Amino acid sequence: MSFAVFTGEHRSRLGRNWRRPMGIEVRAYRRIRSSSLALLCLFALLASTTSCKKDPPPKPDDERPAAQANSKDPHWVYPPSTPPARIAVVFVHGLFGDTDGTWTDAKSGRSFFEFAKAAPGIGDKIEVFAFGFTSKMAGGGSLDIREASNKLYDHLRFHGLMQYDNIVFVGHSMGGLVAMRTVIGNADLSEKTPLMILYASPQEGSQVAQIGKLLIPNGALGQMTPADANDYLQQLSDDWVRLKQRGRAPFVECAYETKKTFGVMIVPWSSATRFCDAVAPGIGDADHLSIVKPDRPEHDAVIRFVVSMREHVLPRLEATSWETPDFIGEDRHWVYSLGNVTNRNPAVLKNASKVRQRYEIAALAGKDLLILPALEPGKPRELSPGQSETLEFVVLGDLRPEYRFDLKLSSLETRTVLVRIPNMAAAQAERDAQQAAFAQKIRDFIASPEQVARFERLPEAQTQAVIADFARTTFAERIPGLNEGGQWLLASDALARINFLDSAAAALSQAKTRLPAAIEQPSVERLDSAIRLRANERPDRPTTPQPRPTDARAAAPLETAPRTARQQAVYLDLAEQAQKIDALKPEGLVLEGDVMHARGDRAAAAAAYRDAGAIRPSPVVTRKLDAVSTERHR
Repeated sequence: MSFAVFTGEHRSRLGRNWRRPMGIEVRAYRRIRSSSLALLCLFALLASTTSCKKDPPPKPDDERPAAQANSKDPHWVYPPSTPPARIAVVFVHGLFGDTDGTWTDAKSGRSFFEFAKAAPGIGDKIEVFAFGFTSKMAGGGSLDIREASNKLYDHLRFHGLMQYDNIVFVGHSMGGLVAMRTVIGNADLSEKTPLMILYASPQEGSQVAQIGKLLIPNGALGQMTPADANDYLQQLSDDWVRLKQRGRAPFVECAYETKKTFGVMIVPWSSATRFCDAVAPGIGDADHLSIVKPDRPEHDAVIRFVVSMREHVLPRLEATSWETPDFIGEDRHWVYSLGNVTNRNPAVLKNASKVRQRYEIAALAGKDLLILPALEPGKPRELSPGQSETLEFVVLGDLRPEYRFDLKLSSLETRTVLVRIPNMAAAQAERDAQQAAFAQKIRDFIASPEQVARFERLPEAQTQAVIADFARTTFAERIPGLNEGGQWLLASDALARINFLDSAAAALSQAKTRLPAAIEQPSVERLDSAIRLRANERPDRPTTPQPRPTDARAAAPLETAPRTARQQAVYLDLAEQAQKIDALKPEGLVLEGDVMHARGDRAAAAAAYRDAGAIRPSPVVTRKLDAVSTERHR
């Protein structure tokens, strides 16, 4: 683009501001005209890296005329390794930039990509991706910050970068703003982004863009004018602060230019360091263009990259970045000894690194193991440096010698955790005693004259809800510190095991409300399925009725047979008391049948089951009756 062109088309864009002023404004006018001419050459330089001399030097292969748009598609700079590295580094160029050329020194032919990939202790742990977008001085089709951001997110997914645990952005000039916008707008990306390195990014805008938007028809220039009068940058700033307050923003390292470009400081220190989380270094002898064109491994820009990666990303890959004192290594697994089957069993996870790290339950295979806090598979939790969190294991369902789940700690290899009960006989005895004690509490509660009178007045659904709430309070007292959702879950499980199925359903409904993430755990799914199969869901229930199966199919039944003489005695006493209350009579009869069956009196068991089925038919009563009848005819 020549000066002659400027005096026509671009002078008309400036309008009245171009007219020659009179008197004392002459000198100011000359300075503005001189700056405008210089900036025009500068913008041409940004696009073509040539000067405004009459005879420019020959262009390297990676450079193109100013009028030609960036034609290089986003791409992997080097083919991803097999197996892939654990960190993806994404380079994002700026206004009028080039996917590859922005990062390449024309004299030496060497690139930032090359030095990043060759950095000791870093290169073998990263994959390098170059992102580019259309940004030109003339003609349509250029992308602004928002549009480039949307394109960036598309390419991250298209090229498989979202599969990486760690994604680091390296942004030059406007490219830094594009990266920030992309992280702000996509929660799944912010979770994976520990670090962003910004080189000369106009975080508070630039006066150069203020003049440039009058000369060049590119919408992105208007988004990079000084922030005081720039709604776009103000909104970006507000969004970034909110992201940071939620603990979702990456650590931001910055570097600024120390040399004018064609006589103009494009992005001053104040704008280049606005969002930095650490002291920002100046890049020696670097203008706005050369700041990201290193010619040697010891270039200041490369040093900034290497130091930032070592401090904020590599610690995520070290095994010592986590402390797991309650897990014992065994081959490629971890083993946890579950010593108390009627209480919470704690396991501490500590982020021992200097960076924020995530952990998640990658898969749960144990159908009877509840993990608190309730973590949905694939939904990570984040811990700050030095922060600890305690996982709690609770048996919800039948006892098994071993349960297992997969635990992923940040970027470390996923480990299978085997949760083992060391002494099954002792554990079963402990569980039976606890269940007998629970049944005794329920018996005493429903036998009290005050409650008997209350049950006579209450609708049946409310009677079940009252019993469910009492059951919850027993676990609140027995297990201090257990959250309310956990109390409701354990109450539901215990009620189901004494055949108080409507009360169990009411308790489970409360648990789902207070601990919704737990619904995805296999142990809760199994309990829910068993209750739906066994409970007689009627229109007056507090929860929405679900279609009932008419046969004994689907969910495996929970174990309800009383094992010990103590259990049998308490259960029979509870059954007799329940039959005195109209709303609980079917539960009492089924429980009586279970006790008779356990004692070997199949005729009495069959009679109790038939009476229960006559009051309230259900697939479970049918199943129990069929089992007793089959045994009697053997």
